[in-house]
Amino acid sequence: MEKILVDRTYLLDEIDSVNAMNKASRTSEKYSFVSTKQICEPILSQGWKVMSANQVRTKDEDRIGYQKHVIKFYNEDYKIDDDYPNIIFLNSHDGTSSLKILAGIFRLVCSNGLVVAKHEVENIRFIHKKINQSQIAFVMAGVIKQIPIISKNVEEMKKKELTRLQQIEFARKAMMIRWDEKTSLEIDPEGVLTVRRDEDVEPTLWNVYNKVQENLIKGGFQGIRHTVRAIKNVDRDITMNKQLWDLAITYK
Repeated sequence: MEKILVDRTYLLDEIDSVNAMNKASRTSEKYSFVSTKQICEPILSQGWKVMSANQVRTKDEDRIGYQKHVIKFYNEDYKIDDDYPNIIFLNSHDGTSSLKILAGIFRLVCSNGLVVAKHEVENIRFIHKKINQSQIAFVMAGVIKQIPIISKNVEEMKKKELTRLQQIEFARKAMMIRWDEKTSLEIDPEGVLTVRRDEDVEPTLWNVYNKVQENLIKGGFQGIRHTVRAIKNVDRDITMNKQLWDLAITYK
């Protein structure tokens, strides 16, 4: 049975910070408000749908309704087997985050989100000063045009096979993205190479990359003394993802 993504565009109406109409009172006069809802409209009109949308938790009353939020879009026209190139949009209205537009890849087989590094597609970062909707729309169009480049790289990774030694080497290098060298050398790389599903058994670069990425981000394998915990910080997740993509590209 073919796997399909569920359109969750309805989430945009349920997240307060996405629907904010102004900036938080804590921000300065120079801080430009950029409506997330308005930015989403042209994306949706081009056939993109919402894969997921959420906002960070906060106990600060001044930030509630303005906090950082992340929206991921997918488009069925760009599907590669069970993989969907996607657009990742980060914004806030409380001064805690710049507006960011990134490209990524979503694996339907495991609900795994990969973030493409900026040498493949221009990941844009806007500081909230003197920016407007038209600038953002122009940049977004440029990101979308780069999707075929991402798709080509995915196809090449699926054709490339790695020896067992190359897989261990890849895992070691990937571990150093999350931990320092000393810690990485003390952890068994086999944990990072754990296969979670039958689709990842074949030793292709794509499968190895996905196994390592999922295990490093989600944790669950044995560390030095305890089971490795998942990474839940949005910024760290994205930064690690981009570095892992960079690493995978060097093995093509």
